[in-house]
Amino acid sequence: MALPEILPHLGHRNWVAVVDAAFPELVAPGVTTLVGGSLESTVDALNASAHIRYEVLIDAELEFLQEPDCPGIEAFRCRLDRLLEEMPVVRQPHDEIIKTIEAVAGTFRVVVVKTDCLLPYTSVFFRLGCGYWGTVQEAELRSRMPSV
Repeated sequence: MALPEILPHLGHRNWVAVVDAAFPELVAPGVTTLVGGSLESTVDALNASAHIRYEVLIDAELEFLQEPDCPGIEAFRCRLDRLLEEMPVVRQPHDEIIKTIEAVAGTFRVVVVKTDCLLPYTSVFFRLGCGYWGTVQEAELRSRMPSV
C-alpha cells in the first residue's frame, strides 16, 4: 500500500515519518513501514489531504552536521528549507522524537516512509492534526461548555 492510499485512514494524533535508509524498523503494533518514497512526495500527499494539517519536527542534530563529515548535508538542508519554507518547524533531539513516536505507536498509527537517503539525522516527522478544526476553535468551544 502507498501513502496516498493510507492517508484517508489517518487523522489527528497520527504521525508520518520520512526517514533515512538506516532508520530501524519499528515493531510496535501501530507502525506501518513503507519502503520507498521521498520527502517531496510525502509533503505533496499530506498537502493534498484536506482533512489533515501537520506540524513538522526535525532532528536538532541536523543543524550541527558539517559537509566534510557528511558530504551532501548542505544540499539536503537547502532542499529541506525550500520544501518547508512556509511551515513552522520544531527541532528536538532525535532520541526525544523517537521516544514520542514509540509512546504514540501503542495507541495511534505511525507511518514510516523509509527512503534511500544515506545521511544521518535527516528524518522528518509530521504530527498530524485535524485539517478543519484547530486549537483556536477547540478553545472557543471549551470556553462555552460548562465545567464538567
